[in-house]
Amino acid sequence: YLELTEGYILKIALDENDEIIGYQYLSLGKFMDFLKQGIPAEEALEKAKGQYGRFSEAKRYIDPRKESEAKLWHYLKVMNVELIKSIKH
Repeated sequence: YLELTEGYILKIALDENDEIIGYQYLSLGKFMDFLKQGIPAEEALEKAKGQYGRFSEAKRYIDPRKESEAKLWHYLKVMNVELIKSIKH
């Protein structure tokens, strides 16, 4: 559940209600291409990161690998409900 078309999820952005409003991801393909070009790993990592949604507006960020599974599923369920609402309107 941490891999998307854009890449691998690094951080999840939450608003003041603990609702998911965005995420930061790592594009593994871009990362590998940068490494092949001889770019140092630290720089390649930064260049291959992207974000989606209102990531920069978050009240707090979570590392999905460090949150309890129950809490993470709660965040994802809330996000799913909100997406469905937005599609219907």
